[in-house]
Amino acid sequence: MSARQEPLVCGADGFEYEVWFAREGYTPHYAEHLVDPLDKREKLLMFDPHTRFSAIVYDLEERRIEWEFRVPGSAVNNPHQGGMLLEDVPGFGRRGDVFCSDRDNNVVVVDRVRRVVAFRRRPTSWSVGWLHCVAKGLGSSLVATDYTANVVAKLRLPDLSEEWRIASIARPSKVSTIRGVGLAHDPSFGGHYLVASNTPRGGVFEIRDDGAIVWSVDPHTTMRGPWMGAPHSAFRLGRVECYGNATVVGGEAGGGILAINYYGEPIWGISSLYLREADGRSLYYFNPCGLAEVTHVFPTLDGRIGFVAWAGHNRSIVGVLRRLPERQQVGYVLAHNDGTADEWTGLRPVAADGWGEVLVGLKNTGPNPMEFRVIGYATPVLDLEVPAGGFTIVADKTVPPGGEEYVVLTGPLFFYQVLVKSASPGRRTTYQAFVVKRRG
Repeated sequence: MSARQEPLVCGADGFEYEVWFAREGYTPHYAEHLVDPLDKREKLLMFDPHTRFSAIVYDLEERRIEWEFRVPGSAVNNPHQGGMLLEDVPGFGRRGDVFCSDRDNNVVVVDRVRRVVAFRRRPTSWSVGWLHCVAKGLGSSLVATDYTANVVAKLRLPDLSEEWRIASIARPSKVSTIRGVGLAHDPSFGGHYLVASNTPRGGVFEIRDDGAIVWSVDPHTTMRGPWMGAPHSAFRLGRVECYGNATVVGGEAGGGILAINYYGEPIWGISSLYLREADGRSLYYFNPCGLAEVTHVFPTLDGRIGFVAWAGHNRSIVGVLRRLPERQQVGYVLAHNDGTADEWTGLRPVAADGWGEVLVGLKNTGPNPMEFRVIGYATPVLDLEVPAGGFTIVADKTVPPGGEEYVVLTGPLFFYQVLVKSASPGRRTTYQAFVVKRRG
């Protein structure tokens, strides 16, 4: 950013962000921070599918829209996502051109210099419903999502022939490429792309370049993990060994920005609130930090977290995080209708370090009573092969059929673990377990 034009800083509740773009009548749904290959200046590439129906290039230093192009068509609200070509792709486009999906479900490439559509073609290997998002794939390819057909596909360039197709992800939305795959301290969990599932409970899927799903957090189908409030985007953060990287997820339902670990446990976040009315209507919320409907999260060139939030006055806001909120509350489902055994079974440990309060709740959903125990660990290293570290029983309860129990844990411990078993041998039951963490 230019030193002579410092960005506006906004936020609430200890949360701070810089405003990089917010102009009345502009509602970008996607933003990418990049170096323009034509002039080597830092730009925001944005796509507005609901007001301008356009691709936008914004000069960050001069704070001006330097280029805008309204895409063809009228059938659907697009473009939601696209990109800028950093090098020539024979038969498709030239360095600096912008590609995206248009309003008639075609992939288009816009020649930025001549301001004309230089390429326009629709995928033909499936019956396209809504060609929602397109992103540059590895090699000479695109990865595209069809929101209504529930399709994620890799398409060869320039003919858009299909290399592979996945039809198991509900409402697939934006695609992000995991940077640094194959290097030492690999940030991937075995894949190359992340795709968000824009359902009420949400989901994030990691896809290998051959089309295999190698990792997912999918409460839409499993009911487990963090319910992410209709996420539309996600990207991988960190270069940590031992599966320690975070996945940053943007939630549309309540303006959430959530970082989750390999197992889907929230690390930090602004939660999304989503209400489904009895008549089927949905209700989205503003959150206490002043955000609402985060349509996109993205990495900046200097390694920070950017976002697009539809929380402005007749505009959406492209912002960059400066400070996380001091007060946070996140939750997730630890188990859903799992079965008990005659011996104690330990559920996945709950990381408590840095959280002032952890609520652990359990509901007996089956026909027989069960035992519910919570133990805590006093050291920051937990070895499940040889559990030690000064553990202590912090809760021990019997839960009748249909009953529920919860404990609020405030002790200075690093981990908690829930253990369950049948109250009597041979009399098994089912249960659900929940976790809510709070700090500040």
